[in-house]
Amino acid sequence: MIEKVTGQRLDQVMAERVFRPLGMDDTGFTVPEKKRVRFSALYKHDDQIRIVRRENDDHPYFEQPIFLSGGSGLTGTTADYLRFCLMLLRGGEWNGIRLLSRKTVELMRQDHLPPGHPPIVPFNFGYGYGVSVIRSLAEKKDLCSVGEFGWGGAAGTNAWIDPAEDMISMIMLQLYPSKGPFIDHRVKTLFTQAIVD
Repeated sequence: MIEKVTGQRLDQVMAERVFRPLGMDDTGFTVPEKKRVRFSALYKHDDQIRIVRRENDDHPYFEQPIFLSGGSGLTGTTADYLRFCLMLLRGGEWNGIRLLSRKTVELMRQDHLPPGHPPIVPFNFGYGYGVSVIRSLAEKKDLCSVGEFGWGGAAGTNAWIDPAEDMISMIMLQLYPSKGPFIDHRVKTLFTQAIVD
């Protein structure tokens, strides 16, 4: 839909309207050849559930994808993603650059599941526009805040934005596929336990 409305490819729109304004210089659908030396190794669980490095160095991010997905497929650095999360935490603005209105971010982080809809398992959250949303502490059964929102990636990456605590928690595991317990949520619990007033 974005490509139809703008007349541009999705990667061009994202670069011009999101990545460049926020200084996300290392984010995109492909990794340029000069930056590939910095591309993180990917890990997996072996048959004994030990974490081992994946041997295949043929990454799909080294080639231009045929389909540019609005819901997946980006690669970037932790610093870039932190800038994006800071923009959302600060109501659509970061470093003097406003990408979204405060009301748009408020709408994004509201649960839009129908009333009475059970939480999405296994993580027990609701869904906003492009983000997971914590609806209830009892429902989540975890240390967090009502209204906390964020999203996880395919390789054990995750970001949690907590407006109540003015906090962003991130983890970038680079583990795919994961067979064991959800390490990222254990780490998030440690982050939350460290809060002292």
